[in-house]
Amino acid sequence: MRSELGYSHVAVILLLACTSADLADSGLAVDTSPPEPGRLALRFQIDTDYRDKMDEPADGVFYGSFWDGEDVDNLGPFEGTEDLGSIEVEVALQDVEGGGPTEVLFTSEDLPGDSEVVVLGFLDSDFASGDTDSPERGEPVTFPSDNRFDVVPGETTEAVVYFGLLSP
Repeated sequence: MRSELGYSHVAVILLLACTSADLADSGLAVDTSPPEPGRLALRFQIDTDYRDKMDEPADGVFYGSFWDGEDVDNLGPFEGTEDLGSIEVEVALQDVEGGGPTEVLFTSEDLPGDSEVVVLGFLDSDFASGDTDSPERGEPVTFPSDNRFDVVPGETTEAVVYFGLLSP
């Protein structure tokens, strides 16, 4: 029975093995430290169609969290995962010109650099519910797929948190 591995394949494997050994012995330092943290500066936006359908003005307190992108799919965070930090900030979307984003309203603490972070949360538009864990019917909420942002090591990056749905 003849082997499928020909002489050229063996030569390539040997060359790679020798090259890897040479690099390891070369004394070149390989940086294995984690990337420097970064920050996200958040702006907020809602589609004017959603804003106009709301029973209350699109103003209130945003309650949300930062999540590691690897811990979130299109339905939300995986069970048992922990957020990277919370967000609580007053947001006024009702009178934003042309439905564009607000100015920067919140800047995160340090987040893992060179990673993808998802912002999830809702706008408590009645100010009085006192429920910081879940939205009431008709309040704006975020979708994971709309709010994935790259954290750049050593930098503060602006990101627009988009409300893609009114809570059913």
